[in-house]
Amino acid sequence: MLVTVEGPSAVGKTALLLSATPTESVVGEGWEAVGVSRAAEPAAPLSSEAQRFWVDLNVRRWEQFLEVEERRGTAYADTDPLKLYYNFALVKAGELPREVFEEGWRLSREAMEGRRLGFVDRVVYLKASPATLAKRKASDAARTRRNFGLHQRLTKAMEGYYAALEELRPETVCWLDAEGEIPKHAAIEALSGEAPRRDRYDVALLDALKAELDRLLEGGSPPSQRPASEDASSEQLGG
Repeated sequence: MLVTVEGPSAVGKTALLLSATPTESVVGEGWEAVGVSRAAEPAAPLSSEAQRFWVDLNVRRWEQFLEVEERRGTAYADTDPLKLYYNFALVKAGELPREVFEEGWRLSREAMEGRRLGFVDRVVYLKASPATLAKRKASDAARTRRNFGLHQRLTKAMEGYYAALEELRPETVCWLDAEGEIPKHAAIEALSGEAPRRDRYDVALLDALKAELDRLLEGGSPPSQRPASEDASSEQLGG
């Protein structure tokens, strides 16, 4: 089973995983985890030409995710290997041209058709207020979070992406309130699931998601989110 934790920068994704999962089952977010040097980053990272690099990086994360799942039964990560929410959020914020978003999506779809990239089985999405996130960033001297300000601007669109995914693929996303400390039992419950889903490589689902995101980019209202839960016991994953 593949489980990822998502949410805005400094919300506590890595801390949640470290507190509630075996270290050997966690795939790190850093490039070093997948054997890619930061020196390889494209000179123009938000260009259409750079999209192949980013999708290939996501494919490597997906491959490592599957390798950990094969060894451990369940694999966890603090970022979604499909990563499509990011370009969507950048476009929504006016930071990325629409044609770059389209190229990245095309390449990701191609990778999914080849079963080299797919949907995770479960997403635990952590939510906290901007004030709480800023306070956590300030108290974490170990990480610079150089794009923190930008990522804060992307939060609403990220939530819209995952609300759209949940609407189309019910029981994928668990919304968890991370304003305060998350009890360990609630973290474990949120990260738990019954079995891998059979639609990891469902291109028709991907196309339906794209249609919904296009609607949002054209000014449509996002799907409603289920309330963030203090106790994730009601958020059971369907098989």
